Amino acid sequence: MLRYPDDIATSFPFASPSGIASVRALWRGGEALEMTLGCGRATTSGSGARGLSLVVAGRPGSCTVSIALAGSQRGSVSYTLDVQVPLADPAAAAGR
Repeated sequence: MLRYPDDIATSFPFASPSGIASVRALWRGGEALEMTLGCGRATTSGSGARGLSLVVAGRPGSCTVSIALAGSQRGSVSYTLDVQVPLADPAAAAGR
């Protein structure tokens, strides 16, 4: 849960053996949240008012997803975070 003013952002580290990660955040309400996903030097980010989905392909190893209240948003937001990390690159596994 993100709670203004004390907990407006948080980060979750995880490992990706393939360097590929897919992250989805869902919440109710109209509060805007910002999310950043990074694996190695590959980073992507986005913002939304009800849900966000991000995908990144970087180097195998450590990744981090960060989620925060956007801009001047105030209040409390409960969210669900879903992280998917394939063991191998799907295109490489298919022989492409």
